[in-house]
Amino acid sequence: MGAARCWVRNEVQELTSEPLTLEVVPVGGDVNVEVDYLYTSNSKLAAARLTCYVSRGSFPLVSWLFNNETQMSSKMQQVRPQYAQMDWRHILILAKLDPKDSGYYKCRVRDRYDDSATWLESNAVLIQVKDWILDNTPQETASPETSAITTEIIAIVFCSFLLLTLAVSSYCVYMMIDNKKGLRSSSAPNILPSSATSDVLPLSVPIFHLEDKEADKCSTGRSVNTQYVEIPV
Repeated sequence: MGAARCWVRNEVQELTSEPLTLEVVPVGGDVNVEVDYLYTSNSKLAAARLTCYVSRGSFPLVSWLFNNETQMSSKMQQVRPQYAQMDWRHILILAKLDPKDSGYYKCRVRDRYDDSATWLESNAVLIQVKDWILDNTPQETASPETSAITTEIIAIVFCSFLLLTLAVSSYCVYMMIDNKKGLRSSSAPNILPSSATSDVLPLSVPIFHLEDKEADKCSTGRSVNTQYVEIPV
């Protein structure tokens, strides 16, 4: 569009800035919407912020659509003040959320100074407002695969803990039984064999003094002397 410069003067002098080339880029490219949820200090959902991004364009005109039907214009903001638009309508604020606000939101963009330009629409994003969302902290929906894996991990941890408990209990019972056996064996009286404590009883054993064979032959008519010797056992 050419070049632009600023010019200033006073009673003494006048100055002119360096020229700046002006370039106007038509609106085009991709249009996307991103959603951010805003929470209060006690982790309750307070509002939702939707931001419309366009790839290029010097003077984009942004408009918001609800469920592909209702255009959220300035008149609608007067009827429903919980809707607010900021930054040249690039940002849409949904304050004081209500289940009635659930639906699909998207933005569309065209050149601001070209009424005949084609609107470029973004992808639709779902804003789902429920009562439990308004009263509680954000919750994530777990997939079936994640739930199954979590259940298996809990079962494995529980079984391992149970086996460890059984092993420790068995060891404790075994040690208690072994200690009782040791106490009984140590407290029992020492009993010696009766042979060790009994008195030495004398045993009389007859001993015969025999003479020679020849003397026996000669003394067949004589008496035999007998002696007793005590042998301790």
